[in-house]
Amino acid sequence: MYKSQVISINDVPQNVLGIIFSHLDHGDRFRASLVNKNWCYVFKNSSNLWKSFHFKFLTKRKLPNMRCLRAIGKFICNLYIEVNPEMKACRQSALYAINYFARQTKRRIVAFKLHFKDQCHFYNEFNEAINNLLTLPVESGISCRSLVEVELIGRYYGFDEKLIIVLVENHNKTLKKLYLHNLFFADDINADMSKFVISNCHQLTHLGLPGFSINDEVVSAITQPEDRLKLQKFVILCSFNQMYIARTSSKAWRRLVTHSKDLKVSLIFDYACPMRVAMKVFRPEIPVSELTLETWAKKVHHFIKLALKYYRSSLTKLSITCPEQHDELFEKELINVAQCCFRLSSLHIRSPISENTISKISSLRPDLKDLKLYTQ
Repeated sequence: MYKSQVISINDVPQNVLGIIFSHLDHGDRFRASLVNKNWCYVFKNSSNLWKSFHFKFLTKRKLPNMRCLRAIGKFICNLYIEVNPEMKACRQSALYAINYFARQTKRRIVAFKLHFKDQCHFYNEFNEAINNLLTLPVESGISCRSLVEVELIGRYYGFDEKLIIVLVENHNKTLKKLYLHNLFFADDINADMSKFVISNCHQLTHLGLPGFSINDEVVSAITQPEDRLKLQKFVILCSFNQMYIARTSSKAWRRLVTHSKDLKVSLIFDYACPMRVAMKVFRPEIPVSELTLETWAKKVHHFIKLALKYYRSSLTKLSITCPEQHDELFEKELINVAQCCFRLSSLHIRSPISENTISKISSLRPDLKDLKLYTQ
């Protein structure tokens, strides 16, 4: 008979501990590191644990302990910061984190995402901190990786176009994903600025822009030069300012689709975009794969019907938020979408619909991976 062998927690290999820690949230990882020296060593020296880090500076009571940066900051490659800028303690902590990474002598950050959860009026402080992070040092002995992905989200009053210039000048050879479409009140992101970014960043494969910053010259710039990487995803937020509609021709879109044959376009219409204007954006030349509509309008079926006419062969995701008192034809068109859009994998309807409609959609498309419908 085999004798049973007693194994203590100290016998667990460090690589196995690293895998176990990877399934814990940041707080539990920190508490686990207090168990013994071995676990603390894994906590501080397992680079895979800290490749991506999500800071949440949202309430004064739940601010992250910034002392952890001394131990794990050297490992972080993907940095995501959510901040309530109107709360002083949250704002100061977020600025401290950004400036900490800006000062690193061996910075590994390749992806930076900053999300303002409330209106940001303290733009001078954030402009300076972001500028420091985007600027690659030229001093000897300092090694920094160039950014591959950047995303800015929220109501950013006083956004400085110089930040985009600094970003392009320092990271144009590596930048592949740039999302600025959710950056509200950033009037400096106009057509000229969009063209400047696209003309200098030939590695871009994913791009998000506000609708008013797009015209024929911007769309055409995505196709030049010929050896640039093909654009794979183009996100466009259509809001209150829709001047671009008349400035972007079908010819320019056809040229772009010919150049980037695998291009997938995501159109987002927020509450500020009138329904009649939203429908004018639709064109059969645009390869729309994702469609998001937020509206106060009750008659939404015309929108869905036109989308079905143009994009039934390309649509993979449809998300609609509308009033509870919608028109009768709304649910009929939803059933048509489920029946005709064979590529559809995600359907979100944030408005109560009948159980009968939900049952029909579920029976027509049992293969839908992401289905969120609500009954009356």
